[in-house]
Amino acid sequence: MIAMHRMMDPFAPSLLDEILTSAIVAPSLSRRVPRPQLEETEDSYRLSIFAPGVKTADIKLSILGSELKCVGSTMARSESHTHVVNWSVTLPRDANAEEAVAGHFDGIVLVKIPKRATEAPKEVAIEKTELASNGNPHYNLTVTAPGLAVADLTVTADAANDRLQIRGSTKRTGASIDRSYQLPRDSDASNAEASHVDGILTIKVPKKAQALERFLDLSDEMTDEAMEEEVPPANGGSAASMDKGEGVGEDAVMV
Repeated sequence: MIAMHRMMDPFAPSLLDEILTSAIVAPSLSRRVPRPQLEETEDSYRLSIFAPGVKTADIKLSILGSELKCVGSTMARSESHTHVVNWSVTLPRDANAEEAVAGHFDGIVLVKIPKRATEAPKEVAIEKTELASNGNPHYNLTVTAPGLAVADLTVTADAANDRLQIRGSTKRTGASIDRSYQLPRDSDASNAEASHVDGILTIKVPKKAQALERFLDLSDEMTDEAMEEEVPPANGGSAASMDKGEGVGEDAVMV
C-alpha cells in the first residue's frame, strides 16, 4: 500500500521519513542507568540511586512503611531528551526510616538510614484460656501442638526481626515442637499474646498503626561528610534481616 501510494504521489512521505521524523521530534527518555545500590555498615545503611541529568527540584523522595520511592524527570536543554529517575526500594527490616537523611549531588541521590537499636527477644506468656478479642487489627497464628501442656511450651517474640519462635517437649507423651515463623512487617511482635487450649496454640500479634508517607528533603549542597554527621548511630546495630524462614507449615495457619 505504501509503495502504491509512492507511485501515485512521488512527493508523499515514506516510512523511512516517518521513522526519522519521529526520532528527531519525539522526546526520548534517558538511557538505562545502574540499579540502586544498598551498602551496609555496622550501624547504618547507605542507598545510592543514580539520577544523572535530573535536577534536585524535580526529584521527589518519600518513604511509606518499608518502601522508599525516588521519582523525578527533567527536560534537557535541547528539549529532545528527558532525564528520568523512577525507583522503588524495599528497605531492610532493621532500617530506621524515621531517621533517614538524603542528599543529591553529582547525579546521585544518596540516602543514609541508621539501624534500629537492638531489642532483645522476649518470652510471651501463654494463657490456658481463649484470648479475649479487643477489636483491634491483628494477626492470628494457630499451631497444632497435641500432647504438650502449657508448662511444656515457650513462645519467644523477636520484634527486631519480626519473628516468632515456638519450642516445647515432654517425656510424658514424647511430643515436641521447634518452629520459627517470619511475621509480616507491620506486625507488633513485642505485644504478642498466646493461649494453648485442647492442643491448639494460638498467638495473636497486633498490627502496627498504618504509617504516613514521609517526604525527605533533598539538598544538592549537602556533602557526604555532612550526611555522616546527620545520621544518629544505632545502639548496637545488628545485621540486616532477610525475608526468609520456615514460613507457616501445614499444621499452622496465620490470618
